[in-house]
Amino acid sequence: MTASLLVELLVEELPPKSLRVLGDSFASGLVTALRSYGLVAQDACMTPFATPRRLAVHLTEVYSQEPETNLRQKLMPVAVGLGPDALPMSARPAIRGFNSAIALPIACGPVAPDSAIAEAMNRVLAAE
Repeated sequence: MTASLLVELLVEELPPKSLRVLGDSFASGLVTALRSYGLVAQDACMTPFATPRRLAVHLTEVYSQEPETNLRQKLMPVAVGLGPDALPMSARPAIRGFNSAIALPIACGPVAPDSAIAEAMNRVLAAE
């Protein structure tokens, strides 16, 4: 589903000679950012507006939600994250530091064999 979007930015007094350039720059920057997230259709129309106290852009064909994408992020080498019994070794300092750097909770004990985490770890181990 798509809809129109109007973004208005209230600003201090802008120089009248620069209004066109500032309005176009604001509009193109906003559209570029939204397109990078897949939120604007390729055939969307952009209309920039600029007054001495306002910059605005009107966009057509803006999606109401970002398209689903798969994100794969390497978190920790298996040799560091898992012990010889294939269970997480959360007591190791390297794991604690890494988990706190990316705001992951630290597991306090072994992962239950029927949990989704254990299944994911088994898939990783089988792939290596």
